[in-house]
Amino acid sequence: MKLSSQDLDYNRSAQEDLSCVYDNQPIEIAFNAQFMGQMLQSMDYEEVHILMTDQKKPALIVPVEQADGIDAIALLMPVLIG
Repeated sequence: MKLSSQDLDYNRSAQEDLSCVYDNQPIEIAFNAQFMGQMLQSMDYEEVHILMTDQKKPALIVPVEQADGIDAIALLMPVLIG
């Protein structure tokens, strides 16, 4: 998976290649980086699954291993790529 970010106000960008398991058609989807970062930090798990189906539908973020007695899940809405 290729993860990229842009800050148009300061003309900065970054790109990172991450390992993942994905067995469907390639998609390009955008999320608000601040929202995604806050969700991942608040979950405090080593590994998460990011479940996506299409660029217009929300992604689900769930930990690979749930803590005892805690069911964690986050819903992240995509933003329009234009």
